[in-house]
Amino acid sequence: MRDQLAALVALKFLLLKHTLSRSKGTVVSFVFLGILLVGVAFLSVLGGFGLFWAGYLIDEPIVLLAVCDGLVFLFLFLWAVSLLTELQRSDIIDLRKMLYLPVSLKMVFLLNYAGAILSPALVLFLVPAVGFCLGLCLNLGIHMAFGFALAVLFYLALAAWTYYVRGVLAMLMENKRRRRTIIAVVTVAFVLAFQLPNLIGQVYLRRARDPSRTHIVVGRSHRDAPEGEYLEKVTLRPLIYANTVIPFGWLPLGVYGLAKGTAWIGPLCFLGLAYMMTFGLALGFRSTNRYYLGVKRRAKPKPGKRTPRAAKGTRIIDRTLPFVDDDTAAVAMASFLNYARHPNIRMLLIMPLVIGLVLIFMFLNRGGGESGRVLTPLLVIVWPFLNFGMIFFNVFGIDREAFPTFILLPTSRHKYLAGKNLALFPFVGVVAILFIAVSGAVIQPPISLQIVSLLVVLQLYLAYSIVGNLLSVYFPFGIKWQGMRGVPTSRRQILTAVSFLGLFLIGPLMLPAVACIMLDAYLLPWLGYEGWPLGPFAAAVLLALTFALYAASLKPTGDLLRRRERRVLELLTSDKE
Repeated sequence: MRDQLAALVALKFLLLKHTLSRSKGTVVSFVFLGILLVGVAFLSVLGGFGLFWAGYLIDEPIVLLAVCDGLVFLFLFLWAVSLLTELQRSDIIDLRKMLYLPVSLKMVFLLNYAGAILSPALVLFLVPAVGFCLGLCLNLGIHMAFGFALAVLFYLALAAWTYYVRGVLAMLMENKRRRRTIIAVVTVAFVLAFQLPNLIGQVYLRRARDPSRTHIVVGRSHRDAPEGEYLEKVTLRPLIYANTVIPFGWLPLGVYGLAKGTAWIGPLCFLGLAYMMTFGLALGFRSTNRYYLGVKRRAKPKPGKRTPRAAKGTRIIDRTLPFVDDDTAAVAMASFLNYARHPNIRMLLIMPLVIGLVLIFMFLNRGGGESGRVLTPLLVIVWPFLNFGMIFFNVFGIDREAFPTFILLPTSRHKYLAGKNLALFPFVGVVAILFIAVSGAVIQPPISLQIVSLLVVLQLYLAYSIVGNLLSVYFPFGIKWQGMRGVPTSRRQILTAVSFLGLFLIGPLMLPAVACIMLDAYLLPWLGYEGWPLGPFAAAVLLALTFALYAASLKPTGDLLRRRERRVLELLTSDKE
């Protein structure tokens, strides 16, 4: 078995050497790789010296626990970023090819796991961990050296679970339609996971500092309690509870137990980390084995009656919309289905929800004030429009090969544009209105400001539709399922220019809406007016003018589309332009 392992390692290095010798720009690649390795080594040595002095100077166990939690959180953040940049499985040896050879699958799996461990993150983790443990040993005693064993086991457990998660995601993303959705969900989960401790900490500290709330600490209020007792109640106990419940906190908890002199905490955390590493490796090997051997779970059909097919006329594309003719409604519903199924739209839809909720909670935790009550609704309204700007200014991009079907229909082109505009409203306008409702319940702005916000959403949508229809006729480009991959360089330069043009137009489009929102809070008081709020009236007038402009521009833009539809079709279906 040792000879087989040596042969596999030699084969891997031979393949790597062959790849580097055949690649173009080998010298540049080696120089870049050398600079990267030197930078990683420099950062690790610098972190090792800094943590050595930190460990040498820290005396209080509670401070040591907080510092270890911060270091673990920072390392997990860097680790998660590296995982996001490489979601595909990157085994150093392809198991499919190794199945034809008399080699143990377990050995190849462990070799791939070892390759996942031997990464630049190991240097960034190992050298600072050694420096920190040396400082703690000189400061608190030689028994703190056991903390290095905890750190090594923590790294191995994290690598095992990362290898398992990365493999599962790679298996799921082999379906191209699910790839973008999975990347979007993982990105959003990453943002939420690293924002959640910040939000919880802000809420907890704000409540702890609130003089109107009294917490009983050993029969007395927290204002009358001794400083050490209050610190233990407010800071130490929540940290210990969190580190006990979350497996990633077992490393800081074990180091804290060693510093405090509690004999059983360190070994117990060591056993827990060892179990997590073993369990992660077992799950990874099981999923890998089932995947490469083609073993799939098949759900047993449940006995029961068959669900009857939906009757004719109940499909979404057969439904009508109020105040809209049948042709426009059919285009709108078909385009809505196309948007809902596209992975890029799903990704664009998820991010405004996350950012909007984060903005609302930031206002809630920081107290806000009158300026926050005005600015927060403005920010949560503007963000969906900024996020969907590429779709607004390129309404035919999602269609691509389906565009010829639309232009062959006996439908007026202005109805086609109106249907495309209506189809996008649930993804932008409804999200913005939802944010207004949530911010109204949480932030409680004035009623007049909420009315202005609702009118501004409609006005912004119409303004974006006017400009977007015109840009879509002159500068269309196809949006693939995989985003910008596979787009030629010349075509990508044109798309970049169109994107910058769209960013330049955002300011003029947003300015009237921003003025309506700021009217009652800033502009009128600055002019000395103190009467009834005029913001709703100004927003209603602006909405009426924008609607009239949209209705007047729809027919000429439709005629322009009819004249340029062949050119639009060429640009949508060809990537060589």
